[in-house]
Amino acid sequence: LLGLIIVVGCAIIPVLFGFLLCLGTGKKVIKGILFAFLGLVSVFVIWLLIDAILLNSNTEINTYVIEDKFESIQFNMDTYDINIYLSKDSEDKLVCSENDKVTVNYEVIDGTLIVTQNDNRSFHIGLGISFKIDLYVTKDFIDNLEIDISTGDVKVNTGFTFNSVNISSSTGDIYFNSKVSTNLNIDLSTGTGVIKDSEIEGNLKVKVSTGNIEMLNLKCNELTIKSSTGDTKLSNVLVTNDFNYISSTGDLKFDGFDARNIYVEVGTGDVKGTLLSPKIFNCQTSTGNINVPETYEGGICKIKTSTGNINISYK
Repeated sequence: LLGLIIVVGCAIIPVLFGFLLCLGTGKKVIKGILFAFLGLVSVFVIWLLIDAILLNSNTEINTYVIEDKFESIQFNMDTYDINIYLSKDSEDKLVCSENDKVTVNYEVIDGTLIVTQNDNRSFHIGLGISFKIDLYVTKDFIDNLEIDISTGDVKVNTGFTFNSVNISSSTGDIYFNSKVSTNLNIDLSTGTGVIKDSEIEGNLKVKVSTGNIEMLNLKCNELTIKSSTGDTKLSNVLVTNDFNYISSTGDLKFDGFDARNIYVEVGTGDVKGTLLSPKIFNCQTSTGNINVPETYEGGICKIKTSTGNINISYK
C-alpha cells in the first residue's frame, strides 16, 4: 500500500500537467503528451524499484543438505548468482537466498543434481533483485556441468576437474577457474567472461555478444572466440593447436600468447601484443598501421582488420 501511494504521488504531477497541456493547441499538445508519457514511465520504474526493495527485505538464507549422490550438475535458473565451491566438510549442500515468492528446487535424477528456480512473481525484470545460490560439493571430479541462466553471475571456483562444461548466460559475468578433461563452452550475451588458472584438455569455445573477455594462465587444445562488441585480453595462454578469433568491434591484446596457427579477423579494433614463438605473418588492414616481425618460420599468423592497427612482437 505504501509503495502504491508513493508511485501515485510521484507520477500524478507530470500526468496531470500533461493532461492540462493537451487541452491547448500546437506545441502545448506535444509537450502534454511528453509529460504524460514521462509520468507513466516513472510509475513503472518506481514501482519496480519498490517491488525489488520489498522482495529483498523479505529474503532469508536457507541451507539444504543433499543426501543423494550425484555425478553431474545442472542449473536452470532465471535470476540468481551461482557460486560453486569445493566443500571443506563432508556434506554436499546448497546455501541459497529465498523468500515467499522466489524459491530453489533441487533433486537428483539418474545421477544428475538438477537445480531450478520457482518464481511466483506475476511480473519482473530482475531490477534491483539480489538472489544468490552457493553449491558446496565434496568430490573434486564432476562428470558434466551444465548451467543455463537468464540474469546473474556464474563463478566456478578452483579445485575441480570436470569432464565437460557448458555455461550459457543472457546477462551477467562468468568466472571459471578449474580443469576440464574434454571441452569447455561459454555462451554469454551481455557481460564479462574470465577464465584463469585453468587447463582445458579439449577445445575451448567462447561466444560473447557484448562484453569483455579475459584469459589468464590457461592451457587448451584449441581456442575459438567469437565476439560482437568488446575487448579481449589473452595473458600467458598456450594453445596446442589452432586459435580462431572473430570480432566485430573491439581490441585484441596478446601478452605471452602462443598457438600452432593464429587466425584473427576484426572489423574495428587494434590487434597488438607479444607471442612466444616465431610465426609466418600474413596481415592486412584497410585503415591503420602494420608492425610485425619479419620471420619466415613457424606456424601461420593471419590477421585481418578493417579499421585498426596491428602491432606484434616476440616476448
